[in-house]
Amino acid sequence: MGKETPTLKAPLKEELLRKIVQRYPDLDSSAMEAVNAIKHTQKALSFALNAPLEEYGLSEGKFFVLCYLFTEELLEHEAPGPSDIADNLGVTRATVTGLLDGLERDGYLERRHCCEDRRTLAISMTGKAHSFLEDYMPGTLRTIKDMLAPLDEAERQELVRLLSKIKGVQPPFQCEY
Repeated sequence: MGKETPTLKAPLKEELLRKIVQRYPDLDSSAMEAVNAIKHTQKALSFALNAPLEEYGLSEGKFFVLCYLFTEELLEHEAPGPSDIADNLGVTRATVTGLLDGLERDGYLERRHCCEDRRTLAISMTGKAHSFLEDYMPGTLRTIKDMLAPLDEAERQELVRLLSKIKGVQPPFQCEY
């Protein structure tokens, strides 16, 4: 397991905060506390969701590629090309090329040339990728459910609303069930 971040006891935390505010008078201590809580939560979620990927030899980036391909399949869209994947994941084409190389080498996807334009590639998942998702997703969905269990539905919606208000954060898509 990764290195744990030490938690400061309340009196020490208050003293540290007081000294930081003295040094940086423009500091908004509640904003800093909120950012710290978001970062801590993100680390906990990332660890819980990504640790099982290691047994499959997958990184978070490779997993995101597979999720995007899976989403495109579910929506019955044409197999995307590398630039579509890069644009939708918000990464460079070079980054996607590296991720695709690794996923293809490990048997999770295949690249094929499009008939109408041989320069254009279409990326699709293999049976190995589908098997991985069928094996991995139920546990991941349980982990997400368990981690968010302390919040009721209204609190979860409020959390999404509040996080979406942060400058530069786009609201996530809405799921209709």
